[in-house]
Amino acid sequence: MFPPFELSGRVLQNCAATAINLAQIVTGITLGWSSPIFPLLISEDTPLADGPISVDEASRITAVFYLSGCAGSLIFGRLADYIGRKWSIILSVIPQIAAYIIILLATNGTHLLISRALSGVSSNAQFNVIPMFLSEIAETKNRGRIGSYNGLMITLGIALGYAMGAYFHMRVGAAVSLGILGLFMVTSILFPETPQYLLMKKRDDAAFKSLMFYRGFRVKENVSEKFLKEYEQLKESINNVMLKSSFSRKDFKLRSTRKAILIVFVMNLGRNFSGLFQMENFAGIVLDRAGAGIGGNEAALASAVFVHLLSYVSMYLIEKLGRRWLMLVSSIGSALFLAILSIMIMLNNADIDISAVDWIPTVVYAGFNAIATYGIIVIPTIIATEILPIKIRSIVLLCMFIMTNLLTAASVNWFMAIAEYLGFHSNIWIFAVSCFIEFVILYFLLPETKGKTYDEIVELLK
Repeated sequence: MFPPFELSGRVLQNCAATAINLAQIVTGITLGWSSPIFPLLISEDTPLADGPISVDEASRITAVFYLSGCAGSLIFGRLADYIGRKWSIILSVIPQIAAYIIILLATNGTHLLISRALSGVSSNAQFNVIPMFLSEIAETKNRGRIGSYNGLMITLGIALGYAMGAYFHMRVGAAVSLGILGLFMVTSILFPETPQYLLMKKRDDAAFKSLMFYRGFRVKENVSEKFLKEYEQLKESINNVMLKSSFSRKDFKLRSTRKAILIVFVMNLGRNFSGLFQMENFAGIVLDRAGAGIGGNEAALASAVFVHLLSYVSMYLIEKLGRRWLMLVSSIGSALFLAILSIMIMLNNADIDISAVDWIPTVVYAGFNAIATYGIIVIPTIIATEILPIKIRSIVLLCMFIMTNLLTAASVNWFMAIAEYLGFHSNIWIFAVSCFIEFVILYFLLPETKGKTYDEIVELLK
C-alpha cells in the first residue's frame, strides 16, 4: 500500500486526488469537444462517412449526455455504498472507454449519439462519487484544496476538448482520451478505499490502515495522538449515523438536516441555470453572435485556457477565502458577466458597430467561465459533502444529480431553439437573473464551512 519511500499525508492525498481525477480530464474533453466539432459535423466537410448530421440531431447528441447521466448517477451512486467509492469510480470508466472506441469507428450520427450516451453515464457517475472519495480522504484543513482537483482536471479537459475539436480530426481526441483512461486505470488502483466507507462496513482494521496511509504513517506504532483522536472521532461519527441500517423519516427530522438539503437543492438548481453547461456546448456560436473579434472557436479556446490557469489560484483561494464568500462572489459575478454578454449580443444583432470593443465578448465569457466554474459549479459538491449527514449523503446527492441532469438535458436540447425564437440575448438574461436569485438566497442560508468539523457545521445549521 505504501510507496517504497517516505511521503507526507498531504502529498499522498494530493497524489490520490490527481490519480482519481484523471477520468475527469476525459469528462472535460467530452464537454469541450462538442462546441467546435458540431458546426463541422452539420457541414458538408463532416468527417462522418455517411454525411452531415442535422441541427436537431446535433442537439440530441449534446443533450443525451445529461439524460443518460441520470442512469450513471443512479447506478454508481448506489454502488458507492455497496462496493465502495474507489471501485465505483474505477468501474465507471468502462462505459467511457466503450464510448471513445465507438468514436474511433463512427460513420454516422447514431454512433455519436450512442457514444455520447455512454460518456454521460460515466461522467455523471464520477460527478457523484469522486467528490465523496475526495472529501473522505482529506484532512479537515486540506478538504477544500483536495476537492478543487475536480474542477482543475475538468477545466484542463475542456481546454483540450476545444483544441482537439477545432484543430484535429475527431478520432485524435478519442485516441488521447483512451490513453488518459488507461493511465487512470493503472494509477487509481494503487490507492486504498476511504476510511469512512470501511468504517461503515465495520472493517475497522482496514479503516485504520487507510487513514494511516492518507495521513502518511507507515508504522502503527508511530501514529500521533492527533491521528488517534481523528480516528476515534471519525469512528464515533460513523457509528452515530449508522445506528439504523435503513432510512427513516427521523433521518430528515433535524432542522440542520432539512436546512442542509435545502441549501444543496438551491445550489444544484443554481448550477443548472447558471448557463455554463448550456453555453459550453455552443460556446463558439454564442461568441460569434456576440461579435467576438477573434472568432467564436478561438475565443472559446482562449477562455478555456484562462479558466484552467486560474484553477491553480482557486486551489489556494478556496481555503483562504472560504466556501461561502466564493459562492456569493461567483453567483453575483456570473450575473454581472452574463448581463454584459447579453448586451453585447443585443448590440451586435442590432447591427451597431462594436469593432472597437470586439474584445469584450471574449473577456466577459472568460470571466464568466472562470468565476462560475470555481464557485457555482465546483463549490456546491464540496459543500454538500461537508454539510449532509453521511447516512443520507449518497441518496440526497443522487436525487440532486438526477434532477440537475434532467433539467440540463432539457435546457441543452432546447437551447438553440429558444435562442432563435427569443433571441440569444433573452436566453442569457434568464441565466443572469437565475444567478442573481441564487446570490440572494445563499446570502441568508449558507454558513461558512471552511476548516470546520461536521459537528461544528451542524451547530451552524441549527
